[in-house]
Amino acid sequence: MKKLISALTVLTVVLSLFAMSTIAFASNDVLVLTNCDSEDGWAATAGGGPALTLDTENKTEGKASVGATAPNGLLNEIVYKPEKAIDISGYKYIEFDMYFDDMTWFIDNSGVMVELTSSGVCDIQSHRYQKGVLGPLFESNPIEGKPGWFHMKLDLQEPHSIANGGCNLSNFNYFRFYSVGPISTTPDYTMRIDNIVFTNNEEPVEDATPEPTEPVATEEPEETASPEPVETEGPDETASPEPEETIDPEETTDPEDTEEPDETDPENEVGEDGGLGKGTIAILIVLAIAVLAGGGFALYKYVLKK
Repeated sequence: MKKLISALTVLTVVLSLFAMSTIAFASNDVLVLTNCDSEDGWAATAGGGPALTLDTENKTEGKASVGATAPNGLLNEIVYKPEKAIDISGYKYIEFDMYFDDMTWFIDNSGVMVELTSSGVCDIQSHRYQKGVLGPLFESNPIEGKPGWFHMKLDLQEPHSIANGGCNLSNFNYFRFYSVGPISTTPDYTMRIDNIVFTNNEEPVEDATPEPTEPVATEEPEETASPEPVETEGPDETASPEPEETIDPEETTDPEDTEEPDETDPENEVGEDGGLGKGTIAILIVLAIAVLAGGGFALYKYVLKK
């Protein structure tokens, strides 16, 4: 019995280490371009003049967000340049949060674009995401509890358009958002950007949320309400013992001996020669197989020898 407890303790430690390494790997699968907590690397022009704003109140994370106010709906550009080029070729998406206090500008502007380049300037080695791609994101991805904020997620491998060779993802060094061509009646708008990151997140959350919601809850009470009054009547009372009788033989058919399994289960933990019993070895074999990739094979050999 002591040998069994020691073996299970070692197995628990191995599984814990394997789980911790998996979590660490997943958390490292995000590359932060900027948390937008300072003006470093940022510049903005709107209406032809400097317009960059650091906002410590209106944000989605950290200390601040960055942005500008666009007079008459004209934001020439807001640009971020990292200190040195970054290799983002191992990531699939760029994700960030954007705020707008008035979305009239989006309808009124003839051109709206997010641009990534590897040339350090606009329009050269450029990946572009234009109005037709950004519109559905504004409609479907509002951030809960943050009025006016939207979460943007753009596929690095599938830009809306490419200019002058496209962005070399192993040498990314330029991010830009801008709008052009608003009509004369377009009102001013204020925009903000926060938390720009590169990820491989496939975002399965949307598919998981509908499953445990209302459809399941509404079906269960409707189905359980009908059999309850029927069970109180005569015919249903005779039906209840029948499934109980069918459960007993199923449980007793698993072991090889049909008469002694319940009494001999505790004794099977130790074999006649003082070693581990067959049942215990089988359990440890199943557990060991589950952790072979994480170093469980050595434990498996240890238990068999003992």
